[in-house]
Amino acid sequence: MAERSVGELEDSAALAAYRQELHDFADQLNRLHISFGAPSYRDLTSRPGPSV
Repeated sequence: MAERSVGELEDSAALAAYRQELHDFADQLNRLHISFGAPSYRDLTSRPGPSV
């Protein structure tokens, strides 16, 4: 396996942190929407779509 440069390691750590923050934000946003009465994403995707 090829060694990674310091820049690549920092970039991968920053990317992992960004992805975790984005995931946490999406979870919080989903909970906020549900607490105000919006259906969950699971409920929305389980409904049949409009017929065309």
